Amino acid sequence: MIGNEIGILAQVAASSSCRNSREQRRLHSNFNTLHDFGILTFSGELVAQHAHELKTVLMKALASSDRLLIRLENIARHDDHCVQVLCNALRISRALRKRIFFSGNYVKNLGTVLDGTHYYGAIEFLER
Repeated sequence: MIGNEIGILAQVAASSSCRNSREQRRLHSNFNTLHDFGILTFSGELVAQHAHELKTVLMKALASSDRLLIRLENIARHDDHCVQVLCNALRISRALRKRIFFSGNYVKNLGTVLDGTHYYGAIEFLER
């Protein structure tokens, strides 16, 4: 009986570990507004698999805010696809005369990736 219970506990622990690993691979977003200021927080992975979702969330946030703060918190990894989506959002915001600001514990990585590109000078970082 005790051996069976230990086996069940081991399965639950393994299942929980797999679930936590899958959660880290997902893209999480949260959008709130304060007057005409939108706050969009991302965590998880900014990778090609999530590029469409990232674009959709960004466009909705831009449509409802004149100023948008994009907080990049606890980003596990990123790739060029999602960096390009962020740069396109920046380009669109400028065409619409809206402003995007970046903050969070991942902006230093984003700044490093964009350093030397024409987007780097156009990005407004609230913190580095």
